[in-house]
Amino acid sequence: MQIISTGIRELDEVLGGGFPRNSSVLLLGNMGADPEALAFEMLYSHLKEGGKGLLSVFDYPPSEVRDKMREFGWVTKRFEEENKFILADFYTHAFSLEEFYKPEKYFCKKPTDYTYITNYFNTIWEELLEKSANGDYLGVILSLTTVVQWCGENEALKLAYLTATKYRPLGCTIFVLNPSAVRNSTLAMLGNRSEVVIKLFIGESERIPEKKIVVLKSPLPRWLNKPLLYTVLPERGFFIGESI
Repeated sequence: MQIISTGIRELDEVLGGGFPRNSSVLLLGNMGADPEALAFEMLYSHLKEGGKGLLSVFDYPPSEVRDKMREFGWVTKRFEEENKFILADFYTHAFSLEEFYKPEKYFCKKPTDYTYITNYFNTIWEELLEKSANGDYLGVILSLTTVVQWCGENEALKLAYLTATKYRPLGCTIFVLNPSAVRNSTLAMLGNRSEVVIKLFIGESERIPEKKIVVLKSPLPRWLNKPLLYTVLPERGFFIGESI
């Protein structure tokens, strides 16, 4: 089984080595837990190691996403110019903000319509398949929470299943979701359809808030269900400390 590193040694260790290539990953995190930052770091690490990446953004304009990544030193311009990284814009046209932002090469005209979303993912898939059929893509859907808000839980479930299935030959797909945005039954179905499930949450120790990360599911034999403390540092990104 081929493994994709997350780029974070401590996280690779509790995952049992990293992500299986051609797998689906569910990244859960409530507001304030920074699941997006973790997704950004894993994506950038994959690009830096010679892989290719796709980032589909629903919550922010692309320029803001690039700024957020740049704060940690994760600059994607070179990878975009070398056609190794695609940033797909599902945000701008949802709010009719075309006149305020520089147009992206990749964008969905009607991102609040489930049919348009799936059709556009199919379009990107066809282009990626021409460029790479060796499983070296890491795709991030940021975020599945917004798809739930725009299209409903059933459509978000279908999108996750169809996208993960179709993109599987290309590599690994990561879905970012706020678990409080969906019913427990929907969350269970998403978890069942994902090979890897990681949860980020804010707990308390002696009434002091602590950020924690835990692997809930992995197909690798050496994975550990052990919560770890973490913080997100400027210029560094994710720093995972001692186990709880």
